[in-house]
Amino acid sequence: MSDDYPKDFTNYPKSLTERKSDKEHNAAVWTPRDVLIDTLRALDSGEIEADALVVVHNKDNGGGTTLTKWAASSPNVITTLGMLEYAKQRIFSAAFDE
Repeated sequence: MSDDYPKDFTNYPKSLTERKSDKEHNAAVWTPRDVLIDTLRALDSGEIEADALVVVHNKDNGGGTTLTKWAASSPNVITTLGMLEYAKQRIFSAAFDE
């Protein structure tokens, strides 16, 4: 890591798109980098204490093809799958106001 980048994101400033997303509650406004920095800020400040983390990213390659990759820090596969299922349910509920 270059010395130009912070090693602790506790006081890293919010981007304009982060602020707009907070206001609108709209995930489409966030950039993938905003999401990662927000998570690093929360972890480094102690706002959240995570025992596990799953990151999934997707790239539209055009022509109807996509590239999806993931990375996880988790004590076991059951925790990983449980987190993904819980997130899926929360996203679905939020999208359809259930």
